[in-house]
Amino acid sequence: MIEYTYGWVYSIICNDTKKVIYVGSTTCIQSRQELHKHKTNCLSGIGYNKPMYQYIREHNGFHNICFKINWRETIESRRDLLEQEQKIIDTYPNGLLFNKN
Repeated sequence: MIEYTYGWVYSIICNDTKKVIYVGSTTCIQSRQELHKHKTNCLSGIGYNKPMYQYIREHNGFHNICFKINWRETIESRRDLLEQEQKIIDTYPNGLLFNKN
């Protein structure tokens, strides 16, 4: 069982367009950033052909995005984290370019 301590909700923003392209959540922000980088750059990776990672590559690659921490709090469960993530996703009335829904 995962022991939850801190949860992060973050946005991925394209520096060129200044658009938020994704909102996600994690309990380990560093490893999550590394996973997004891997999915962007690893040709044989599972996520390589997903539209979000294609968009990142088309806009000068992973070094041209930034991560913004929207929320960081102690959490008791994954459900708490996902609820907070959804609240932040809901603040984008026109939706995001790429997100799960």
